[in-house]
Amino acid sequence: MAETDKITLAELFAGDAKEHPSAKRSALGHNLALKIKVELSAEQPQVDWNSQIDFLAGKAMEMLRIPLVTGILVPAWRLYEDLDNRITDDGDGKIVWLAQHVVSSEHHPHLDVVCDGVHTAEVASLDVSADFTLSGFGLVVQRGKITKIRAGTIEGSGSLGFKSFRMEKTFSEIKLANEIELGEGIPLR
Repeated sequence: MAETDKITLAELFAGDAKEHPSAKRSALGHNLALKIKVELSAEQPQVDWNSQIDFLAGKAMEMLRIPLVTGILVPAWRLYEDLDNRITDDGDGKIVWLAQHVVSSEHHPHLDVVCDGVHTAEVASLDVSADFTLSGFGLVVQRGKITKIRAGTIEGSGSLGFKSFRMEKTFSEIKLANEIELGEGIPLR
């Protein structure tokens, strides 16, 4: 998959998607880990959750590793029923030029805690939502599959919540490659 598919919700909530700042990702993971630790300490007080804070931070960020392109945008486009009416021939397949549109996404990843092979706790899920406004995007369709994305501009915002912790974030312009290859392609339906 193209380098651009490394842009995930974790990257977007942590900071500027153009720079992928590891320090900001670490701070976000640590903040989430502290909230999760409080929840787990109430459920399993016999466990030293303070010693597991780095592990919890890593797992919190893992839960947010939802790829923007293949995890959010492409699944939304696959559901669009009017694609066949908007196809123009390009010689490189058929291009469906999309009108400016918003893709909304909602996720509820959760963490199961297993100690010595025994399920000990399930942390209530994170509440993650995001809205992306896309302009100037085209989908290259070959043999009923989306094989390439011609990227335009994309901006958005999102919210992240866990129990009493809430975070609202505006994502500045998100830079994608001009053309994103999708390998063998992704079926439209």
